[in-house]
Amino acid sequence: MSGRLKFTFVLMASAAFIPGQAMAAEQAGASASSDSTEIVVTAQRREERAQDVPIAITAVSAEGLRERGVTNLQGLQNQVPSLVIAPNGQASRDVMSPSIRGQSASFQGSPAVVVYMNEVPLIAGYTLSNQGGPGNFVDLQNVQVLSGVQGTLFGRNTTGGAILLTPAKPTDKLEGYLQGAFGNYNMSEFEGVLNIPVSDTLKVRLVGQARDRDGFTHDVNWNKDRDDTHTRMARIGIQFDPTDTISNYTMASYGYSHSNGSGSIAKRFNTDYFVGLATRPISYGGSTYPLGAISPTYNFCGAGTGPADCSYYTNLIAQQNARGNRQTAHGVDDFAKIESWGVSNTTDIDLSDSIKLRNIISYSTLKSYYSNDQDGTIAPIYNTGTTIESRTAPRDWFQQFTEELQLQGNVLDGKLNYTVGGFYFKQTPKGKMDSYSINVCANLTEAGCSIGYASVAPRSESKALYAQATLDLGVLTPALDRLRLTGGIRYTWDTVGGTNTSFSYTPTPGVVGPAPGTVLSCSWKTAYTINPSDCEFGATLKSSAPNWT
Repeated sequence: MSGRLKFTFVLMASAAFIPGQAMAAEQAGASASSDSTEIVVTAQRREERAQDVPIAITAVSAEGLRERGVTNLQGLQNQVPSLVIAPNGQASRDVMSPSIRGQSASFQGSPAVVVYMNEVPLIAGYTLSNQGGPGNFVDLQNVQVLSGVQGTLFGRNTTGGAILLTPAKPTDKLEGYLQGAFGNYNMSEFEGVLNIPVSDTLKVRLVGQARDRDGFTHDVNWNKDRDDTHTRMARIGIQFDPTDTISNYTMASYGYSHSNGSGSIAKRFNTDYFVGLATRPISYGGSTYPLGAISPTYNFCGAGTGPADCSYYTNLIAQQNARGNRQTAHGVDDFAKIESWGVSNTTDIDLSDSIKLRNIISYSTLKSYYSNDQDGTIAPIYNTGTTIESRTAPRDWFQQFTEELQLQGNVLDGKLNYTVGGFYFKQTPKGKMDSYSINVCANLTEAGCSIGYASVAPRSESKALYAQATLDLGVLTPALDRLRLTGGIRYTWDTVGGTNTSFSYTPTPGVVGPAPGTVLSCSWKTAYTINPSDCEFGATLKSSAPNWT
């Protein structure tokens, strides 16, 4: 961003104007000042100072996030060793898949590095490796990155690590701020926070953000700017402490993002492959013929019936080179849209001075539409979406439910700390998920190509029981004080599965999807049918295993 102007307005109310809270506010201010260099983390599912946690952790405070300009997941990449944030080979700027020490999300698999918000795993996509929606990095208390396997205390199977986002909780002060920024490409950004202490037991924190920016790659075929940004986010946090022994925090959030997709720039077609594919020998009717002569679908350059002429593709590359890197011409009208919302609740009950019962429950949804012209030209070669059909049904549409019950405590004068708990996770389709794509074909217009279609319904369920304890060996002798031994075990039962209906068909003008009676070619077997259910297949895998620390 070559030009950017930022401004901030801060609203604060003196504690003297809030009856009964002046003394508490002064004490809280003194504590915050004296402990300003400390970061309280929850890497072991309990609040501890970062310097007391004996694991590989990088913690960044709220002030550190502001100083470093970290406003999204990708901003952490330069702050944490071995952390890489990238689209994971997927042509969407909404995908920022984290990888630690080479462990990342596999294609259509569970993420190896799980992102948590308020101790709840963010809902993850299936066709794209995104986790959660936009706006997760607004008004955070801190960010913690845990490197390595986190299989004992954390709810999802994290073989690479975990990223913990801790939202700023409501405080006992009436305060807030408004922050804005303007820049080139008509960039505008607004962020606001309002903290309201309703009473001694009820506090509310409101957070909102909006960001818009025009795209920096112009599509001359559709007269649109690609690589643009339009996001909205809202969050409310409610802290309710009805007694001295009960604390209840509820957080609800909503995020929305839409754009004209990514501006892919074509650099080269593998025309040698086109020629080789068309001239590949194939047996047909007792004789051998070039594949391109039998099936025009594979006859990209006319190599099956005569001399190869790939000038159509080389001319497209020449035209793109003449346009430069900030203009393109797509055959598909790209777009991307994500909508997510969720609510979580954490209830802490102090059963005694040394025992706490904790419950964390959440529900969230994620809905995602997108279409990408990944070859970056008007040629219908590699399009993971269509101009019309892809806007009619989401590619990802999930709902997620989690429940976790913990018992935390300490004995031996605080020398032995323990956590025992159970975790449940279930992610299922919220509705029908359809995907359309342009099949590889030699026709030079989209209308002449067959359409690939798939309807998926994946599901995942996980149950676990776990226990972990840390013993300070100072209980044996003062000479070993602060030398600690940690041990833990977790047993997990997982079930993953789903169905997929996949076929190709010839589109009917003016009809979305296959018209009734259209002949369908099942993509996973050699068969033709007019019944989509004939092209359905599925599977279920159940597994269980112990993990230990």
